Amino acid sequence: MIRIFFLLLCCNSLFLTKSFAITQNGNMGSSSTANIDAAFSVENIAKISGLNDVTINNIDPSNGSLPLNIVQPNPVCLYSSTGSVNVTASLSGSGSQSIDVNMNTAKLTNNLGDFIDFRLKLGNQDLFVNTSPVFTASSLSLTCNDNKGNYPISITLINTKVRAGTYRAVVNLTVTPS
Repeated sequence: MIRIFFLLLCCNSLFLTKSFAITQNGNMGSSSTANIDAAFSVENIAKISGLNDVTINNIDPSNGSLPLNIVQPNPVCLYSSTGSVNVTASLSGSGSQSIDVNMNTAKLTNNLGDFIDFRLKLGNQDLFVNTSPVFTASSLSLTCNDNKGNYPISITLINTKVRAGTYRAVVNLTVTPS
């Protein structure tokens, strides 16, 4: 008898923990109409693509070629599910790097004190700034086929006091939906 009661108690507790509710919005009849609420949520996402490395060879600051402006041949594509993005730039790599937000420039310095100053722009917006600029993104296409979200990227060599050698930094671009 005690075993049967325990078995019934276990079975009842199983049924109590499961919810078998049937929602019915219609009326009983030859036809019935009911409504359901279908809700969908799209995440705030962003993507940058179309970037290419930039190499400037054989710089000769004595020939009056500065400032030297390099524009990438293919524009950068910005995508956001919100329709706009914030873009921030930072530097990493070997040697000393610094960003001067007042001059909108970055400086690469080697251990001898030689330096290269350069400016980075996306479209017509400087990226080495205090407040990250907001760009219209391609909210229609991840491939930017509709030319929305297409921005040329340019690097301008402003000033240099260097000895022969290679100066390198990695420019990190962070894109967030705004």
